[in-house]
Amino acid sequence: MMVLDLDREDEGVRVAQQIATKLQKVVTVRAADRVALIRVEPAKRSMH
Repeated sequence: MMVLDLDREDEGVRVAQQIATKLQKVVTVRAADRVALIRVEPAKRSMH
């Protein structure tokens, strides 16, 4: 779990999307009180 202190909620979503793109993982975002809680989960495993 990563906690980012952000000024804007949409900024948190944008950052989360960048993280998801880089890590190729599923990211869920909960934003409240200018703090985004980003939960990174492994994407569907297609390779072993």
